Amino acid sequence: IGFEFTLNRVRLFPYARADAHICVQDGCLDVTEPGIYSLVFDNTYSRWLEKTLHYTIHVEGSIESSLYCICNSQLN
Repeated sequence: IGFEFTLNRVRLFPYARADAHICVQDGCLDVTEPGIYSLVFDNTYSRWLEKTLHYTIHVEGSIESSLYCICNSQLN
């Protein structure tokens, strides 16, 4: 599955594809700027195989300086 993380529609890191069916993908991102953050998943390269995606987002700290962690993202 492909994914990207954006701030106000600007990529925070390059688009990446992960073999999430092989192992769990996880990570953390320290959010320091105010704005609209989006976690975008892409399965267009696999038109014929449906995917199920499980994800958890944790927000820690104040609104001004939050730590957003993407944990337990997994593809079945």
